[in-house]
Amino acid sequence: SQPIDVLNHNYISYGVLYPLQTFSKNASPVNEDFPFFIEGNNSMTVNEIKKLAQLISNNIHEVNAEQRQTLHLAAVYTNNFINHILGVSKNILEKQHLNFEYLQPLLLETIKKVQLDNPFHIQTGPAKRNDEVTIQLHRELLKNYNPNFVDIYQVMTKSIQENK
Repeated sequence: SQPIDVLNHNYISYGVLYPLQTFSKNASPVNEDFPFFIEGNNSMTVNEIKKLAQLISNNIHEVNAEQRQTLHLAAVYTNNFINHILGVSKNILEKQHLNFEYLQPLLLETIKKVQLDNPFHIQTGPAKRNDEVTIQLHRELLKNYNPNFVDIYQVMTKSIQENK
């Protein structure tokens, strides 16, 4: 998420090889052909970084620092925030002795749909329907959990309603 200039310490060539993927110590990525985004301070460096990236993936794109920062921001929403929301869901279910696995088919269907259409177009739920009765019920239920869950719910609900 840093500009390429942070690497400029009187070097002739420098660049960035940014894999857009989540990495964990004990798990390999499920998809092996994830995208790499590259940038170099000159065309020779870009070509060398591209050769290196091609040893790992065929999904390589040249971007500038601003585009890379935008990709990183979107990736935080896509991975980190969704992961947190799933953790909240798991916490809610476990408190009622319900199995998190019950949500797996719903999650897989959602992922499948966003690969085919704009996420805003496939949005469903009480916020999309302006179902204030259900929204208020959810807010009341969330008070039995972490107060932050109510705040998250309210912010997400408002965002959904504003992005129809």
